[in-house]
Amino acid sequence: MAPWIEPLAQFVFWYPFFMALFWISGAVLFSLTREQEKPLDLNEREWPLISILVPCYNEEETIEETITYLDRLTYPNLEIIAVNDGSSDRTGDLLIGLADKHDRLRVIDCHENRGKANALHMAAHAAHSEYLLCVDSDAFLDEEAPYQLVRHFLKGGERVGAVTGNPRIRNRDTLLSRMQIVEYASIIGSIKRTQRVMGKS
Repeated sequence: MAPWIEPLAQFVFWYPFFMALFWISGAVLFSLTREQEKPLDLNEREWPLISILVPCYNEEETIEETITYLDRLTYPNLEIIAVNDGSSDRTGDLLIGLADKHDRLRVIDCHENRGKANALHMAAHAAHSEYLLCVDSDAFLDEEAPYQLVRHFLKGGERVGAVTGNPRIRNRDTLLSRMQIVEYASIIGSIKRTQRVMGKS
């Protein structure tokens, strides 16, 4: 047996173990010192314009529901920018039709698929707001999410560069989706909270 096998095996076992303890400790510390449920006052300030960016690729089955839901959000000052990233189905036609129904929706129709990053890049250039909220084309936002996300920028000032939400799985029928629920609720949540305590997020 090669001499490096044993140290590698020890590392593979002990590193995840100690990191798990580290993330759990950070999450507990965050819960005790920072995680306080503060009631949201929708009238506490004049809310700034935000741009919700929605990259779309072959999403004809979900995009109408997503756009309709986003347009119903009560956040008073928002625009929705949907980018059809060269879809081969009816996504582009559906988006153009939805733009006629929803005044807050603007559509960028690309005839060539160049990937999600490029779609978001184009949408960011088209946005009228300095606050960009990126949403998948099959995702729903909680009613209070825009307020809570923008709040961090208004309170944190220049120290805040980005804010992430807490994703939750809508389809919970399969074993994989249930495993994702546990992953988001425990592992990813613990890491984010520990990073926040360390001032890294």
